[in-house]
Order: sequence, then structure tokens, then C-alpha cells
Amino acid sequence: MNQTISLNGTVKPHDVVNNPKHQRIRFGFDYFTFVMGSGIVAVIAPKVSTSLMEPAKVLWTITATVLVLLSAIALYKYVLQPRNFLNEMRDETRSHFFGALPMAYSSVINGVFTFSPHLFGSSTGHVLYVAVLVDCALSLVTAVSVTYHLFVHHDVELPKMSASWLLSIVPAEVAAASASFLIPHLPVSEGKTLLWVGYLMWGVSVPLALNVLVILFLRLALHKLPPSNLATNSWLTLGPLGTGAAGILTLGLDSKIVLTGSLHTLSTPMFAAGVIGAFGLFGYGIWWWITSMGVSLKFLFRGNYPFNFGWWAFTFPLGVLTTAAFTLAAVTKLTASLYLAKAMGILLILLWFLVAIKTVHTVFNQTKNSRSFTDSIDSEMNGLLLSRKSGV
Repeated sequence: MNQTISLNGTVKPHDVVNNPKHQRIRFGFDYFTFVMGSGIVAVIAPKVSTSLMEPAKVLWTITATVLVLLSAIALYKYVLQPRNFLNEMRDETRSHFFGALPMAYSSVINGVFTFSPHLFGSSTGHVLYVAVLVDCALSLVTAVSVTYHLFVHHDVELPKMSASWLLSIVPAEVAAASASFLIPHLPVSEGKTLLWVGYLMWGVSVPLALNVLVILFLRLALHKLPPSNLATNSWLTLGPLGTGAAGILTLGLDSKIVLTGSLHTLSTPMFAAGVIGAFGLFGYGIWWWITSMGVSLKFLFRGNYPFNFGWWAFTFPLGVLTTAAFTLAAVTKLTASLYLAKAMGILLILLWFLVAIKTVHTVFNQTKNSRSFTDSIDSEMNGLLLSRKSGV
């Protein structure tokens, strides 16, 4: 049987590990975690220091290009070969990475007005308006479809539960945050529509994510830490809390801009709720961040912390929590919050460099002894179809 190694470090029953030097890379939605992490770093870097604007623009451009490439491959593998998509969705581990697709689009969309505000000329705002609505729809599909398979098809036990469950839920609030960032650049009519869509998507995601965090807390209390190859997953807990905080606060700010007439009186309580809600979620995120660092350091000091592509969880979740810190600093004018946000941004950039270097090294070592990337994908799909026919 052919060996396939997923980016999150898991090996499925039909995979056979023969020789690490000849491991074949298996394409999946987890590839989009690179775009998520790199996109958020590109957006935050100029906030840490204006001198990073040009390098950040280069990184954002590369990230957007990679997103287009990965989207084309995903179209080929999952849309033209729908059985591959169904197999992926019924996998209790890999299915949650479907959420990486809309979050990758959000991370690139959020950088347009920072790095290329005239990308589509005078129509840039309208194009992004449509793009965010599509991203919201895709995020909703992700949240519903993956949780449906979780309820119906996946073999779930509490000891096997991990923070990766959040990956399919968080995209909706990431889309809400993207909507809130775009609203000031839109006409009032489109901005008002996006405001209500943003609140709707925030409601789809945040309460559900908080439920998952409660289950995760129980799992850790009863069954202790996960295996070392899944230790980095604990950082995923920062995602819903950071994005939820940034989204609810920015939507509250936007309400002052787009709500007019009789609805204008709602803007003040909406803004107040945004500030209070953002501080509450951010505080919860700080607790999970400190806890996650403790988990990582424990495995690191043991000398048992092998690299896998799940290490990209160091980037995007911390990035959105850092975004929340910068947003709170801008609204409250608290100097301490700004210093904290910049410190978090510096750590984020350092972690991105670490993970990016290890990723390039790993991919190079895995591909130099194998066939081309596209041939690998073709072979994988053929092997998967043959295994299904033979009942493996």
C-alpha cells in the first residue's frame, strides 16, 4: 500500500510507514494553514513596526499566490473528484481542516486594503464585499457540514477529542471579523448589510466554540495532556477567543458608521457591548495562551516535541489574539495594551520564521526523493480509489 503523511502529523489506518526518507506528501485542506499563518503575520507585521511594511507586502503577495495555487489543486482533487471530498469529510481528524480553506481566504482578503488598496481599481471595495459574502457562505457550509459528520459518521471518544474541533467552527467568526474590517471602506448600504451578516456569523461561531472549549477543558482534566505530536493543537484555543474579541469590538465601532435613522440609537449599546465582550474574550484567551505555552514548554523540556506541520497552530491563533490586542489598544488608548500587542506581534513573527524554516526543510527532504508534487497527488488519488474498490 502507498504511504501518505498528512500535514497535521497523523497517520491513518491505510497509511504504511516504510522509510521516512521516502515519505510522500499528501495534499489536504491542512495545506491552507500555511496561508492562514502567513497571511495574519503579513497583516500584523506593519503594526509592530512600520519598517516591516515592505517585507510584509512581499509575504502577503507570496501568500496570495500560494492561495491561488492551492485553490486550483483543491478544485482538481475535491470538486472534480467528489469522492475524495467525501472521504476527507468522513475522516474524524482531517475533516476539521476543511475550515482552513475559508480562513485562508479571510487572511488574504484582510490584507488587500493594507497592501494593495487599488487592486481592482475603483471597484476594489465592491469586489471585496462580494468576496467576504462568499467567504461567509463557505464558512457557514464548513461549520454545518463538518459538525454534521461529527455527529453522524465520526468515531468520537472523549480521550481522542482535541482542539482541532475548533477548526471547522472558527471560520464563521473569522469571516465576521473580515466583514467588520471592510465595512468602513464601503457605501453605507453595503456596509449595513455586512454589519448584520457579521453579527450573524459571529453568533454562529463564538457560542459553539465556547462549548467546545468547555469539552476540551474536561478532556484535559480527565485524560491529561495529548501525545507530543498533538501538543501544539492547544494553541488553536486562542483562535475563537482572539477573533471573537476583535470581531465584536470592530462591529460595534462599525455600527456608529452605518446605522442611521431610528437604528442609530442602537450604535451606543452595541459599541459598549463590543468593548465589554472583547475584554472578556481576550482575558479568556490570555488564560488559554499561558496554558498552551506551559504545555509546549513541558514537551520541549522533555526533549519530546517532534516537528510536524501542526506547528502552524503557533501562528494564526496567536495572530488573531494579537489582532484583538491591537484593536483594544486603538479603542481604549491603553499604553499597556499597545505594548502587550507589540510584544505578542514580535513573538508571532519569530514563531512564523521558526515554523516556516522547519516546513521548508521538511518539504524539501520529503520531495527530493520522490516524484513531482502533482504526480504525488495523482498517485494518491488512484491509490485511494483502488483501496476503496478492494475494500481496504
